[in-house]
Amino acid sequence: LLCGSLADNCDDFQEVTCALSEDNIIGHDRLTSTPAECQALCKQSADCAWFTHFSPECYLLKECGNTENCGGCVSGPTSPDVSTCPWPPGPTPGTSTSTTGAVDSACSDFEAAACELSEDNIVGHDRFTNTAGECQAKCKDYSACSWFTYFDTNCYLLSECGTTARCEDCVSGPTSPDLSTCPWPPGPTPDTTSTTTTTTTTTASTTPPTTTSTTTTTTTTTTTTTTTTTT
Repeated sequence: LLCGSLADNCDDFQEVTCALSEDNIIGHDRLTSTPAECQALCKQSADCAWFTHFSPECYLLKECGNTENCGGCVSGPTSPDVSTCPWPPGPTPGTSTSTTGAVDSACSDFEAAACELSEDNIVGHDRFTNTAGECQAKCKDYSACSWFTYFDTNCYLLSECGTTARCEDCVSGPTSPDLSTCPWPPGPTPDTTSTTTTTTTTTASTTPPTTTSTTTTTTTTTTTTTTTTTT
């Protein structure tokens, strides 16, 4: 599903995450109770056109971009007022959706943490690095570096990550995938799709379609015949 318009339509609000990349996020609040509060924060920011809320996290975004299904998430534009729209959203008749730009599963390697910053593990250090993306690029350019930790303007090039310590303002990760293609700050994990044989029944009503899993069980019954001879 690709959110590309700012139509004044409740259908724009979806139970998905928008693109939570470093380039797309213009603001982030860790303590936002409701999607309506998150939308209000977006309205207050001139550069914000879209938001993703995953309680209590609120991401203020330039655009929605590529989306991922996410139970419990709410994403949408600055209007209409999300509190005036039905939730959860029902199916939209006559439309089809496709998922593009799936987030690389290796993005989970990036953490808001500091790797092991011991003398034996640090292979390089730069005090004036502007972004975590630049720090990763420096690690890629150095053959002995396989992991990095970025804090403020400090970039630590590391032979490995080792033991980590929680650090909200840090970014640590490997040389790939490209950090700029991954959600940051680390957002909710999108729903995974399992391979299941399903039968879908759709009725003309306002309720979402019912999906029933069909399991076929074969039972083998062994019959024993006993013959009694009477003398």
